[in-house]
Amino acid sequence: MPHIPWIILIPIGIVLAAAIIILIWWMNKRAKRRPVALRFAKLVLHEYGSTAEESEFELIKTVDGLRISNYFGNWWDEGKGEHSRKNCLAKRRRGSMELYNELTDELGRLNIASWNGFNENDPDVCDGMGFWLELELENGERICASGMNAFPPDYHVLAAKLHSLFESKNSA
Repeated sequence: MPHIPWIILIPIGIVLAAAIIILIWWMNKRAKRRPVALRFAKLVLHEYGSTAEESEFELIKTVDGLRISNYFGNWWDEGKGEHSRKNCLAKRRRGSMELYNELTDELGRLNIASWNGFNENDPDVCDGMGFWLELELENGERICASGMNAFPPDYHVLAAKLHSLFESKNSA
């Protein structure tokens, strides 16, 4: 009879050890899903389409927040026969550090880092639109993506967010 407690304790110990291992695995998996803010020094999103008009958003981190520019118009300079960003109309505004932090959280939530290397084209779409995106992170890393009639997951969420920066009456 003195060996009965060991017979009971061994299975209980195995069950407890398995429960601890499963709990640790679950916590690690959950932690990996938590979005990490994607802190950038510069973000450029360029959109172009069949209308020959183009739009480019440029966000540059400053000491106190953001410098936000939107260049738009027809980039074709007929006189020089080349694309010319300087001939585009521009809207500019400043953004607070709060806006910067909101955007970095959104970039992390949208998993923009996974877009790095995206370069797809859907040749079956006529008169569509394309984009290229370049992020320079604070640590010097770059994230680049491009596409023509093909977009990474949640691309349109990001584009809508950047467009909304100039839809308020404060954009001048």
